[in-house]
Amino acid sequence: MIDTDARALDGPGVLPTRHPFDRPDIDAIWLACASRCGFAVRRGDSVYASTSGRVITLGTPETLDADDCVAVLVLHELCHGLVEGPERWGLDDFGLDNTTDGDQDREYAALRLQAHFADRVALRAFFFPTTEWRSYYEQLPSGDAMEISPLTAPVPEQAIVALARAGAAFARTVGVHGAIERAMAATLAVAERERLYTPHLGRHPIDGPLIDWRQQDLRAETQRAATMPTCGACGWARADRYGRKRCIVHAKWSGAGPRVRDDLPGCMRFERALDCLTCGACCREAYHAVQIPRNDPFIQARPELITRDKKGVFVIRQGSRCSQLAGGQGVPYTCHVYGERPITCREFERGGPNCLMARRRVGLTA
Repeated sequence: MIDTDARALDGPGVLPTRHPFDRPDIDAIWLACASRCGFAVRRGDSVYASTSGRVITLGTPETLDADDCVAVLVLHELCHGLVEGPERWGLDDFGLDNTTDGDQDREYAALRLQAHFADRVALRAFFFPTTEWRSYYEQLPSGDAMEISPLTAPVPEQAIVALARAGAAFARTVGVHGAIERAMAATLAVAERERLYTPHLGRHPIDGPLIDWRQQDLRAETQRAATMPTCGACGWARADRYGRKRCIVHAKWSGAGPRVRDDLPGCMRFERALDCLTCGACCREAYHAVQIPRNDPFIQARPELITRDKKGVFVIRQGSRCSQLAGGQGVPYTCHVYGERPITCREFERGGPNCLMARRRVGLTA
């Protein structure tokens, strides 16, 4: 797991030495993906990435860029083959000319298709190329890699998008689409479990769409909404001690979250300003007890609501929730003693790390 702490994210031009997906578990996912697509993967020190017959050869860790990884290289090679189509699927390097820029438009189409697959699980920022093609990849439209928008590169975008779309269609006919989606889902599971972050400094944590784009009926509406929520407007954007916004939903438990960008759309974890009346997680089953200080005025004011044991003083429970919590099942959550609630409750921060934990425990936040 890469250590992207606050200093690494803030440092001017300092990139992590390794790609966060350069891990044996993610390597295994993409080697299996290549196998399902009919390809074996080998390593060699004489190539960067090349395909011959049904073998994809990747450079060794010593010969590749520091932030290259098997996952990105395998996906990129598969996307090249899909763009070239059935006529070139079995040719060496899928029939591409690797000695000149004559196939530049096809390289761009493969990058669009690569971003398209990654977008489906909001991992586009992780699947970047480390070569000279990176600048094109970073200019692709935010959210929809198949959308035509002005780019600085003087290339025929309509033809490139057409190639990428044809590649996506071809992927479904040969079973590659399902293999890539399966690998993407497994990669996302590792990234979320291990809290991996994008190696792009100062970028949106996962640089993805607001919603799960597998809900295709919502795609156009979400993409074009003039009031699309932004990363900076998310309820999980919190100011650090220097006043800089950071994302706590993508933070490691041991450190600060990634920096938040106000000019990027919210990701799949976006939540508007949190509303306690529709949540109540902290007073429900998220926490099994509310412990309060022994000198809390609440003890004298409401002794009938207090219980004690060897561990301390607590507010009595009613089943899995605080006895003073009202509401639920469509009725707003409220507190019977809100005006005189214990200091433990008064100091509980809405939108803070404990709030996030409570909402995750009751299934309100992923």
